[in-house]
Amino acid sequence: RTGSGRAGAMKRDAALEAGGIIGNDAAYAMGMAVCQEIAAGVPEGTTVVSIYTNTGNDITAEHAQVLYDAAAAYLCGE
Repeated sequence: RTGSGRAGAMKRDAALEAGGIIGNDAAYAMGMAVCQEIAAGVPEGTTVVSIYTNTGNDITAEHAQVLYDAAAAYLCGE
């Protein structure tokens, strides 16, 4: 994990926004779901595909990967 607390949240939101995703409650909730998938041992590719095929709001494969990467780096384990 790269950051914790407020600094970690700021880095997470910056990582999301750099990838075209607004760091809001919905993104946080999806990030927490990603963390559950990681903890369960679900392969990264499976989780990324699931995000963009089962989520509305024009989430692309690239957005799904950004969300996965930001969750793994800044959210999981908090």
